[in-house]
Amino acid sequence: MSNLRHIVKNPLGALGLSLVILWLGIAAMTPFFAKPTTQQSLRNPYMIERYGFSSLPSPPSEESPFGRAAGGYDIFYGIMWGSRTALKVSLIVVVTTAVIGTFLGGMGAFLGGLVDEVVMRLVDLLMGLPFVIAVMLITIILGKGLGNVMLALIIFAWRDYARVIRSRVLSVKNEEYISAAKSTGCSLLRIFFRHILPNSVQPVFVVASVEMGRIILVVAGLSFIGVGAEPGYADWGQLINFARGWIIGASGNPFKYWYTLFFPSLAIFSYALGWILLGDVLRDVLDPKLR
Repeated sequence: MSNLRHIVKNPLGALGLSLVILWLGIAAMTPFFAKPTTQQSLRNPYMIERYGFSSLPSPPSEESPFGRAAGGYDIFYGIMWGSRTALKVSLIVVVTTAVIGTFLGGMGAFLGGLVDEVVMRLVDLLMGLPFVIAVMLITIILGKGLGNVMLALIIFAWRDYARVIRSRVLSVKNEEYISAAKSTGCSLLRIFFRHILPNSVQPVFVVASVEMGRIILVVAGLSFIGVGAEPGYADWGQLINFARGWIIGASGNPFKYWYTLFFPSLAIFSYALGWILLGDVLRDVLDPKLR
């Protein structure tokens, strides 16, 4: 509770927590506020509802509060169900990479020697590759689809957790209580999971919170260039992709189709900002020296 009070008292922390709670609430209430009505969305609610095939966007109306993108795609429906896509993708990627990176980096630092050398050389290899470009290339090789995007992200994103947990474990494993545990005959696995990991894992939560926001930026970028979600799938990056031909508006009226870009951009910005701000404040909360 004291940590929560510290977050709420911090203006940036309160803003980040509010944005995160907002999007969690939107994702939870999506089936009530954006009910599928068309044949395509009834089969799969994550497919954006489409009304006609007009190449021109339609302005906000009673039927479509945020307007319709080129191709007749309902922007409100796409943003609402896209919130679930964002949470699903970011949670799967972050949880998986956090587990892989924490285990490999932590065990490497704990055991040392050849194990640590192999893990860190692999991390250095991955760190030497441009993250977004590497993920994009793997996605192109595997094929379009959010499943392949998540797999590509998992292949590269665990490196950050491995580096963070390694530095922490190297410090914790020299503590006296670890030596005492070894002297009592505890197994290496018991020492690692019972004593070292619980006292080293705090920085992982900070990285995970920041990654929740960063991952969705990468996914949106991939969908924008056409190598992410399949056409018509509720994804914020794809909504901006639908608006690419209308970003500069119309001749003599550059803001005529503002809604096609504004609402998806606001969703991406606020979602990523919330998690990143929350992670920044968590760093101060979980590190007594910074506090």
